[in-house]
Amino acid sequence: MRLIKFKSKTSLTSLIQTNSYPIRHEGQGTHPYEMVATRMKVRMFLHRRKQFFIVMTLFLALVTLCLFTFKSLPTDIIPELKPYQKDIFRFGTFKDGYYVDPDSITGDDSGFDLEKTNTNYSLFSDDIYSQLKDLDIANKCNKLARTLILDSTSKTLDIDGSTKSLMRNVERFRIYDYCFLRGNVELKDIFADDLSLMTKLTHKLFPFLNIQYTEEYQSNEVLIFDLSTNKDTTVTFHDHLDNPFKYWIKTAKGKGIVTTMSVKEIDYFLRLIKVLDKLKNELPIQIVVTNLNDFNIIKDTLKHKLSNSRQEIIILNVSQLLDTEFTKIKITGYISKWIATLFNTFEEFIFLDVDVVPFQPIKEFFNIPEYQKHGLYVYRDRDIGHAKLEPHCRTNFFNLEPTLQERQLIGTQWIFNLKSSALQLSQTKDTEQEVYKSFFNNLIMHQVDSGLVIISKTVENYSSLLMAMQLNMAEILEDCVHGDKEYFWLGPLVAGHSYSIDPTRCGAVGTLYEEKQVNNDDEEDISRVGICSTQIGHCNDKNSLLWLNGGTKLCKNPHAATNDFEKYPDFMTQRYGNVDELSKIYNSGLHIDGMVIPDNSEDTMSWMQTRECSQYRFCAYVDISKQSHHTKSENLIRFDQKQIQNYNKISAIWSEDIKELLE
Repeated sequence: MRLIKFKSKTSLTSLIQTNSYPIRHEGQGTHPYEMVATRMKVRMFLHRRKQFFIVMTLFLALVTLCLFTFKSLPTDIIPELKPYQKDIFRFGTFKDGYYVDPDSITGDDSGFDLEKTNTNYSLFSDDIYSQLKDLDIANKCNKLARTLILDSTSKTLDIDGSTKSLMRNVERFRIYDYCFLRGNVELKDIFADDLSLMTKLTHKLFPFLNIQYTEEYQSNEVLIFDLSTNKDTTVTFHDHLDNPFKYWIKTAKGKGIVTTMSVKEIDYFLRLIKVLDKLKNELPIQIVVTNLNDFNIIKDTLKHKLSNSRQEIIILNVSQLLDTEFTKIKITGYISKWIATLFNTFEEFIFLDVDVVPFQPIKEFFNIPEYQKHGLYVYRDRDIGHAKLEPHCRTNFFNLEPTLQERQLIGTQWIFNLKSSALQLSQTKDTEQEVYKSFFNNLIMHQVDSGLVIISKTVENYSSLLMAMQLNMAEILEDCVHGDKEYFWLGPLVAGHSYSIDPTRCGAVGTLYEEKQVNNDDEEDISRVGICSTQIGHCNDKNSLLWLNGGTKLCKNPHAATNDFEKYPDFMTQRYGNVDELSKIYNSGLHIDGMVIPDNSEDTMSWMQTRECSQYRFCAYVDISKQSHHTKSENLIRFDQKQIQNYNKISAIWSEDIKELLE
């Protein structure tokens, strides 16, 4: 039996369609088996082609699934280090870790689209301006308060998330500031015909306040517990005829430290107090609490645990000043910080997060010249280039700039202006302008560290804090800022007041490690010095460590080790073995011998985020190769032996076991 071979030009399709096969005819040696064999070969060919199509379909489906899965993976973590980054994670006590790759996170650095902004929502129309421009401040404020605030049907806060609502709320607040805070116009004089309108206006603008009109004398009380005397006292702060904020400004006295905390953060506060004892702090401390339950728990805990402390500590329960229902919804988390800045009793104060560790006496912060000039002073944050601001945030803030009519009518003026081409072209080294341009032009989200803020309770600064709180509660801005921190400069900016930002950039503080990369070619070997830590360190211009944020444990979060193993089991097992081993590492104290301030202008990888400590650990490094020696003094700080000894004593005090205090 001889099988027939197909010629390459034969069309299989035509064979199938015609049902004819190239076999021999009778009389030419045709055998029935030859026809059967040919048909079997065709069927096998078709079968194999079908298998091929199935395999290809499955392959394409698998490729599509892989691409979709890869695209769905977190872009902040990559599985492989680039060659020049292989050894960078040998810095510090932690082992090698993955990092956030800026190349995998793209931000929109396109030009500012003015078409997206809308000034038609402004309350300050040409008609309003023409009616009020020639009036004195009292009559002007009467008209503004009655027509632009009380007669409005829109909500005060940006609850509905609209641009129009946010714009008008900000303008109404600036009217209130112009008239009733800075303008010394009395609310009770404006609404002498109906005092209920006065409280209606105040509550409309500030719905977090517990304020309502009654014919009888109304008082709001603050419950105060003094740890030094173990006594509760009740203080009445205002009645319904007074401007509540002006009362807090006028009655503020002295200097002190202010903080707020949840019950879960008592551990941090106890550690902070031990450090303040070490620094021989003499400033009084006020803890501002927004609900009675937390007040009682914190009071009962501290009066037993801090009986031997030299600190003067007072706990204020301001819950009666706040609207109960609104507080349940909005006064949570970071917002409580604004309540603490507004309703403490100091004229000048240092606000401290409870996990801040100071290394110099707190009172020395009041001596900073720029603070004394402006009365509101904040420090820089890590300038992490890959953490980008959403472009719509820039548009929303742009819409909050005062219109020409508002500037002419009530004098609102920003110290910087997004619409100014001169600002965009300016090369000034002014820190405030640098931060402004970095935030709005480069869309870099993280600019300032609000762990320690120095504040003088002037009318302007109080107004700035109120504005900051309003912005922080606006739903349309929720994804624009991490927590509260940027609002310490955005608040005064939007309100039209001044502020000051420390010019010294922050850095990673901890143990310095050096590595060298040997090049086989003619290029220079690369030497780097770096630190991996969870802490943000702040130095002065003399390279003295002032304070750090994040406590002085390698990882302050007691649940981080467990969470890290649950999230990255293979990664953590390979590097740390088990949860207990990692927990021991996290719980150990930070050793400090230097600080690295990376230069983001030269290397986008100068801050690298790792998986450890719930991704709160960052590595920073500087190149100390011969060609880069000019950066050494600015970006690499090696503390002297006296500093190292002092800093590590304080670090040990904060990080040491305090179980006896917690039991």
